[in-house]
Amino acid sequence: MFRNLEPIVGLSRAWGIRVLTAYPLSCENLRRPKAEVENLMCLCERFIGDNIDKFSRQGIRLQVIGDASKMPGSLRRAAAEADEATRHNSQLHVMLGLCYSGRWDFAQACQELARAARANELSPDDIHESLLAGRLATSAAGEFSYADLVIRTGGELRRSNTTGLGLFAECQEHSAKALLHSA
Repeated sequence: MFRNLEPIVGLSRAWGIRVLTAYPLSCENLRRPKAEVENLMCLCERFIGDNIDKFSRQGIRLQVIGDASKMPGSLRRAAAEADEATRHNSQLHVMLGLCYSGRWDFAQACQELARAARANELSPDDIHESLLAGRLATSAAGEFSYADLVIRTGGELRRSNTTGLGLFAECQEHSAKALLHSA
């Protein structure tokens, strides 16, 4: 799962890419057999733990986005530790979409806006695309929230339920294998 991601992180930093978002564990993956999901969660946790110090030294920010309620406590703690340890790094912002889907992200953003409207913090008429986009988990990347390039680390070339508004803009889609062979 992370075998292709590690060299892509290194290449992204070397090439001056500012934000890299990877989706190693989607909400759809949670429908797999329980033992397989637990193994995937452990792999995610191990990747985070194994890379916190290295990313800190290299100026890479590591942030987990996704439905934390679906993650085991140990993975949530590892994600929080990585976020805290790398929060001020600015060479490359790596976001890992764990228990993430574009549909989940839209739903949680809409729920947040609905709560704000219910609390009279904003009017429903004030809700527009940029306000919604600002509530998406991927908005943590700031001006780089929209995908210019989508890389599927598994090698296939297909769209899936990963990014939301980012795919409304034009983007390139490539296989990680093709990019790694061109480097």
